Amino acid sequence: MRKGLTKDTSSDINLRDDVNEQLQKLEEEVRRYRKLLEVSASFQSEMDIDQLLPLIIKRATESVKAEKCMVYIYNPDKGVLWTKLKGNAHTVMIPHNQGIIGWVFNNNKPYIVADVYSDSHFDPSVDAKVDFKAKAVAVFPLCNRRGKPIAVFEAINRVGGGEFQSEEVKFLMMVAHQIGIAIENALLYTELLSTFESFIDVMAFTIDAKHPISRGHSRRVALYAKGIAREFGLSDDTVEKIHWAGLLHDYGKISVPDSILQKAGKLDDEEYEQIKRHALMTYRILSRIHFSRYMRDIPLIASEHHERWDGKGYPFGKKDEQIPLGARIIAIADVFDALTSFREYHSPMTFAEAREEILSERGKMFDPRVVDAFIRYYDKELDPYKLRQTLWKSMGK
Repeated sequence: MRKGLTKDTSSDINLRDDVNEQLQKLEEEVRRYRKLLEVSASFQSEMDIDQLLPLIIKRATESVKAEKCMVYIYNPDKGVLWTKLKGNAHTVMIPHNQGIIGWVFNNNKPYIVADVYSDSHFDPSVDAKVDFKAKAVAVFPLCNRRGKPIAVFEAINRVGGGEFQSEEVKFLMMVAHQIGIAIENALLYTELLSTFESFIDVMAFTIDAKHPISRGHSRRVALYAKGIAREFGLSDDTVEKIHWAGLLHDYGKISVPDSILQKAGKLDDEEYEQIKRHALMTYRILSRIHFSRYMRDIPLIASEHHERWDGKGYPFGKKDEQIPLGARIIAIADVFDALTSFREYHSPMTFAEAREEILSERGKMFDPRVVDAFIRYYDKELDPYKLRQTLWKSMGK
């Protein structure tokens, strides 16, 4: 009887040990997936590839059992895989067929190596470029939605030494998949942004072509507006939106006859009314463009730069804070550039004279707070003496 009890107790102990072992494995799996979710969430919202790359490297290195992680992105125009080191201060480029990184990219297969120096694909010059000595590596292709490699993820030197174990490789593959999604999204965003920027640039160029004497006006207004907006303390995204609106603020002038737009003398009342219509035309034309949700007020911002703080402007006769802040900023940038540039109807003022003219319209034509931001911006960056000093420094004088 006692012998049977001993047997049953031993069986129970073995069963309990098996259950505990399975529970530990399950807990480890849960921890692994929780870590994966944390890693993925940390970089899925970042769309700037230059900001995303160091973020991925940092979070991946913290989350996997490797001394260092690297991500190399393919540049098809140059035929290289590139990465950033030392907080984006240094760019490393590797030919797309060089070393283990190149082999993984071209063959679209993972590659796990316990000792890189005994591997035929290893190229020590890659180590020299990234300033890190590899021993064991686990390297994975990062593919787009069509399964085509767009980058490579590398985990270097397993913590504790030796070859990366099967469970670690499995987790690394899951991390690599999430990194691939983030990089593809960022690259697509960069491409769309580049297309958008070139489209806006072409639109601004058409205004220059329409009125050659004011060539560069839209770009200067956009530059000044960006500086004022930053001085006002607006977010980077809002500053960028005001910059785009500044580039497009005069687009409605394509509807104004050249005989009026380029007239040397004073405009008569009817001609002036036609000139004024350009603001409303700017709104009507830009409203037909599909801007993203955050950029949808660009047509209003661009078209209302002739509204006045005192309500005497056009096209809608708005006053004070009825006018979008971006339009109030562009209004000052527009007038400042018009005053300091040659026109058919006047010679340019000096920057200092234009500064005083803007200041004299504080609370009348212009929002007082925006004027104050403009003055701060002018004193920091537009003052001719400071501009001259900056130029001399750049020339080594």
